[in-house]
Amino acid sequence: MNKLKSGFFAVAEVDDPKGHVEYNRYHSYDHMPENLALDGVVLGTRWAAPKSYMDARLTAHSSFSSSQYLIHYLMTEPLEEAYRQFAELGQRTRSLGRYYPARTIHASGHFDFLKAYVSPRLPISPEAIPFTPHRGVFVVIKDVVDVEKQQELAQWHDQIHVPDVLKVRGVAGCCWYESRGDVRSSNPGPGRPERRWVFVYYLDDDPLEMMADLPNRQAEWRAAGRCYDTGQSVEVLMAGPYQTIDDPQNYDWNEQ
Repeated sequence: MNKLKSGFFAVAEVDDPKGHVEYNRYHSYDHMPENLALDGVVLGTRWAAPKSYMDARLTAHSSFSSSQYLIHYLMTEPLEEAYRQFAELGQRTRSLGRYYPARTIHASGHFDFLKAYVSPRLPISPEAIPFTPHRGVFVVIKDVVDVEKQQELAQWHDQIHVPDVLKVRGVAGCCWYESRGDVRSSNPGPGRPERRWVFVYYLDDDPLEMMADLPNRQAEWRAAGRCYDTGQSVEVLMAGPYQTIDDPQNYDWNEQ
């Protein structure tokens, strides 16, 4: 039985150019262990976008363009209890002064897990993808603006687009999430967050190499008639790579 039921996402920016090492140490040695100890939280991951990764983004809404981190927690049943403990822990540790103040959370919220996919070259089940070692992720965040096209868009993603992306260099698998309608933002926010999708493509090769291969594949998809003209039906807020943080003690890419 698949235990993946929900995913929490936060798009974050460290405001202090000299604060990345401190932030990563806080997140890895305080924030994340406390959350992983909660009932229902099964995995916590943080990915980063150095400048070269930010430059490689295909799209970044102005609300997200300066963000350098994507935080992700996976949850299972009992979800309501997991959500309650998750919120209470945040309030309690903040009251104790255990948080990193020089950061901005541009958007955060809980998302329902919809479906997992795995590359045909791998023997594992799709639901095992988030737990496999990976070098980074390619993340796409999009809002469905035209609700009448939502079913058609969903079928295209499920049957055509995601399987195509699985053939891009280094793509090991994908997890697809849909907003529960509680997305919070530090600004008025773009699009329709109550109909927001997040696609996390897990990469077992260099994320920048994946981004270099993607335009060639897109040209092939267009030539084969496998692209969907979204028009005004969808607003893409983010489409770009992140790298896995292997060593938070030495993660000082923005301070060197």
